[in-house]
Amino acid sequence: MKKKGFTLIELLAVIMILAIIALIVGVTIGNIIEKTKKEAFRQSVVGVIQSGENYIAKYLLESNGNEPTYPITFTCDGESCSHDEEKLTFNGAVPKSGSLVIVNRKDVRSLYLTDGKYCTAGTKDNLLLENSCADIDLTAPTVTGEADERTFKLNLIDNESGIAAYCVTETDDSSSCNWIETTDTYKEHTVNKNGTFYIFAKDKKDNVSNSLSLNAFLLSLGERVLRNNPNLAYKTTTNGYGVSGTTYYFTGNPTNNYVSFAGKTWRVLRVNEDLTTRLVLSTAINNPKSKWYATRPGYNAAALYYSNSLLKQTLDSWYQTNIGSNQAYASKVATGSYFCEAYQAINTTQDTWTGNATPAEYYNYTPTLNCNTDGNGYGLLNASIGTLTYDEAILMGMQAGRSMATNSLMFTIPDSDYIRLMSPHRIQKANGLPVQNWVFDFSTGLGLDQNAGGTYDKNFLPVINIRNDVGSEGSGTTGDMYTLN
Repeated sequence: MKKKGFTLIELLAVIMILAIIALIVGVTIGNIIEKTKKEAFRQSVVGVIQSGENYIAKYLLESNGNEPTYPITFTCDGESCSHDEEKLTFNGAVPKSGSLVIVNRKDVRSLYLTDGKYCTAGTKDNLLLENSCADIDLTAPTVTGEADERTFKLNLIDNESGIAAYCVTETDDSSSCNWIETTDTYKEHTVNKNGTFYIFAKDKKDNVSNSLSLNAFLLSLGERVLRNNPNLAYKTTTNGYGVSGTTYYFTGNPTNNYVSFAGKTWRVLRVNEDLTTRLVLSTAINNPKSKWYATRPGYNAAALYYSNSLLKQTLDSWYQTNIGSNQAYASKVATGSYFCEAYQAINTTQDTWTGNATPAEYYNYTPTLNCNTDGNGYGLLNASIGTLTYDEAILMGMQAGRSMATNSLMFTIPDSDYIRLMSPHRIQKANGLPVQNWVFDFSTGLGLDQNAGGTYDKNFLPVINIRNDVGSEGSGTTGDMYTLN
């Protein structure tokens, strides 16, 4: 009988299997050795930290509890770890570089202590151990930035491992974060509501920054109008509508002062001294129309004034129907001394009775937007709604006795019809004629004019003021009207 031997292929297979086993064993043994060396170095550093703890304990004992000046830094150089003339005593190898830092009596830590291969950082109970110091990131990132309304412009800074994510949350606690991954150092983040938000950043080693607190907001309508119109005409007032300051007003028929509010289109007339915003309806109301007074009043000064007129009653009723009955609308309207019913000017002094008031004739009159109590005791009026004054009409570009093209106005009125102002005019003296009250009106055909028709129905033009703490959006054009939030 012949013995059958291994074939060449079988021998090669056995050799390959043995080589694979040797490789696996070698890698495993290498990993075990590597792990053992790392652990040995860890324990060595723990010993260094413990020696630092012993040092501070001894110091406090010998000084009767008096604290030293912190931090105390021991620098290691492979031969010793020293601070001034003092050296730490411990078992094991001395790290080749790095420091032991005594932050305070309870915080003693490694700061990049290394044996030339492995590197550590942290306290003995939370000790980072990496293959090189470059792999250790001890510094948390920082966040700076500012709010531009509801958009946060953020700078995310980390000079070690780099930015990994950021979050924006309503709680000052990073555990509530829904992290947004990014490596960018600049981000713009927009939120969908007003309020206080907290921003955190996280680096690639999971270090988390302190929070940055920013307030999201929307500019008020007045602020937005002024930002969009830096060259808006202005008047400096010393006694404006209850507030001293500067008011900014529109003239003519601009293309960027449209406001959508309460289901209607308005135009920005001006930004008041307190940053409330004065709006005029874009189309005069002709249904219903309104009288100024039901009958000829005789020589009665009270009959000269808006607060005693049927026009005020009509406007108040219109306001309640269209705005006041809706809390969402009414809450945005400023109520206060925003209207002026004092005498401002008069067209003629002929056959004129004005009580104790002494208004200037219009050709000697310069509008000031001041509102001083006149000789009859009338001045600022506390109300939610009113209409245009003589001052405002002049500043808008109207002229007494001069016609204007319809397209030069920021509101629409029917041709050959009138709207009433709230500034008083006069009561005509008798001189053999029936006593009449004359009212300031405006029409495209006659411009600012006196009209003897105080007992006749005329159009009216609502004017309101929007509060200075109501947010706004839009650019004011017809395609992107200002809206209120």
